[in-house]
Amino acid sequence: MLSLCLSVCDTVKPHVSLMPLSRRMAVGSSVRLECPAWGYAAPNISWYRDGRALDAAATLRVSQQGRVLALTGVRLHDRARYQCTAVNEHGAASRSTLLRVTGVVLTLCH
Repeated sequence: MLSLCLSVCDTVKPHVSLMPLSRRMAVGSSVRLECPAWGYAAPNISWYRDGRALDAAATLRVSQQGRVLALTGVRLHDRARYQCTAVNEHGAASRSTLLRVTGVVLTLCH
């Protein structure tokens, strides 16, 4: 029975559990987006913003082996679809969430 488990467990492609479809945050707040991914071998996790790999920014931090994306001081232009992709030698899986940012936009009139 142990050998059967080992052969099955040796080839588990990544899976990403459900993520919220969207998150609504206020300007200036902080948000943590989690990527609940698993697989065997443990997958490598990458984050994307509107389909592009994330650039390093002072307000953005990836931690816990890529499983958490934290944004601090959220601004209106942070509104985007954030996607995590988990990859190992057996495959890949992705999930995404839309970050909606609410706040006051002032327009100066002359």
